Amino acid sequence: MRQTVEVASFEIVPLLGEITRLVGGEAGPWLEVLDLPLWCLAATFSFRISAAFRGGTLGRAASWVAWALVVVAVGKTTRAIVLLLDEDGAWTTGLVEVGGGLVLLVAWVLAGLGIYEFYRAGRSI
Repeated sequence: MRQTVEVASFEIVPLLGEITRLVGGEAGPWLEVLDLPLWCLAATFSFRISAAFRGGTLGRAASWVAWALVVVAVGKTTRAIVLLLDEDGAWTTGLVEVGGGLVLLVAWVLAGLGIYEFYRAGRSI
């Protein structure tokens, strides 16, 4: 005889809708501001890890990832400042959309280089 166990359903779509509402709506830029210490802390520790490896493939990989985190932190800081200071939305439309896409592209390239360096380091072991 086979027993079945029912697991409480967790709906992810309403949760994502709530997060989107908070980021883009009611919470405004304050959620961005609260997010900044995490990015700065992650970049700091990534640079410290890079320095601990003293160069080499792992050090280079950690350095690329650290620079990607710095780019994201600067982009989020800029976005938060624009959203805080832009009352009528004139700057928000162009600067955040175009600049955000550019920051995202640069961060992806830097993180991709770091991941590739980690791959190379793992392959050489």
